[in-house]
Amino acid sequence: MSELYDRIGERTLELLQVNQRLNIETEQRKRAEEGLQLAAIVFANVNEAVMVTGANNCIIAVNPSFTRITGYASDEVISRNPSMLSGGINPPEFYQDLWRSLEATGKWEGEIRNRRKSGEFYVEWLSINRVRSETAHGITHHVGVFYDVTNRRAEADRIQRMAHYDLITSLPNRALLEDRAHQTIAKAVRDGTRLAVMFLDLDRFKRVNDTHGHSIGDRLLNEAAVRLQACLRASDTVARIGGDEFVVLLPEVEAVANAMTVAQKMRESLNQPFEFDGKYLHISCSIGIALFPGDGINEKQLIEKADAAMYRAKKSGRNRVEPYPRGATEFVK
Repeated sequence: MSELYDRIGERTLELLQVNQRLNIETEQRKRAEEGLQLAAIVFANVNEAVMVTGANNCIIAVNPSFTRITGYASDEVISRNPSMLSGGINPPEFYQDLWRSLEATGKWEGEIRNRRKSGEFYVEWLSINRVRSETAHGITHHVGVFYDVTNRRAEADRIQRMAHYDLITSLPNRALLEDRAHQTIAKAVRDGTRLAVMFLDLDRFKRVNDTHGHSIGDRLLNEAAVRLQACLRASDTVARIGGDEFVVLLPEVEAVANAMTVAQKMRESLNQPFEFDGKYLHISCSIGIALFPGDGINEKQLIEKADAAMYRAKKSGRNRVEPYPRGATEFVK
């Protein structure tokens, strides 16, 4: 009888253990299901777009924010390659670098330009991560998370432009001019070439503002900038550094005679009448020229020497081009 009780006790203990394991497994499944439900809620409600691709790099899932940002519904992108979003904007080298990073580190993050379904371009900040499976012994998925930074990028570009470009003429300002001049001088040193800096001042421009108003004066400055650019090569730079003063940077100038030719062309262009609202305005300019390396070895010295030559042109009667005295003799061929 005691043996029977012992067997019953053992069986009861086994059943209790099985029941305990079942309760644990049930609780684990419940937590897993709750975790999946929570993940699904997050996937559906986060502001960031989420795109999941399979091992073959075709899209297998996207969330509502993806549709909101790109304009593509889920059924329009499933089974398609993410390249459908590119619109041919980014160069092949961009994607080569992206894939090299994924191969090396398993992740990539950066700014990328894509196209919405409407055809509109937009800028996104994208993070891509590779998902590896220990059991499958390889890459099973890529998960891309991105958000729209178009407005933020536009604002950053606007601030950057305000920092480096003149608001009236859209020409480079002094800061950008000095940076370009510094780089151009460094290149001239490496290549053993020469360059010219011109300082240009509009003659009696204050009279235009006083007589016709600042709005006409601003329009004249803008039109003058257009004419100056038309006289130059793509490699040249013309900047407005304030008021009615412009500085021109000419790389690879062999002699002062070459710079004089360009300066005379600009002077003659500005001598042509300006028409605003049926009225014709006439204006002239005085130009000074300095040459590297004879007149200065950095941008500050060259601008100062060109400015001094410009004042000499003013004192000589205006509407003239004057090289800095030393440069005029050193580089004439």
